[in-house]
Amino acid sequence: MKILAFSDTHLSAPAIERIAKKSQEADILICAGDVSWFGVGLKNILTFLDKLGKPIYIIPGNHEEPPEALEKFCKKLTHVHYVHKKVVRIDDFVFFFWGCGGFSPVNKEMEKAVPAFKKTLKKGDKVVFVTHGPPYETGLDYLDWAGHVGCRSARKFLLDVKPILHISGHLHEHMYEKHVFQKKTVLVNAGPAGTMIEI
Repeated sequence: MKILAFSDTHLSAPAIERIAKKSQEADILICAGDVSWFGVGLKNILTFLDKLGKPIYIIPGNHEEPPEALEKFCKKLTHVHYVHKKVVRIDDFVFFFWGCGGFSPVNKEMEKAVPAFKKTLKKGDKVVFVTHGPPYETGLDYLDWAGHVGCRSARKFLLDVKPILHISGHLHEHMYEKHVFQKKTVLVNAGPAGTMIEI
């Protein structure tokens, strides 16, 4: 499966054009949030993405908080699916989506949802974890002036579930970077022009 993951486009026309071009080679697209600028431009950007004709799974970033407007627009579209706090299964790949935040050091609601999620997994399933902000104490969450600023709850998920892939964005300082967490999980900051990932 080829995934085109992207995040933090913030209405950038050049970035969206590159996503449109790359999408031709992708099976699905995943947006890890912040397509808008504090909610401005949501309708236009989502309408454009929908016309790409590919399945697009989107979560809200901190620029789409509260997320109700994003959810409302997605309901009117054919190919753009709002998946905040949802699980999507495609064959033996299981996607766990959790949006918003970015600046939150912990997310107790997400932690409470994990045991129920684990019960849905079958032998041989490969988990893909998608959040807006990066997990704590990884290469994708370190800032020179602030240290590690990622989410501790996301890190707990990595340790507990051991997904094959984690997609995030939020920190522009780490756009397009990839790291490997404990030799098990590939961590990707998708970036506004998108990163192609084959799983």
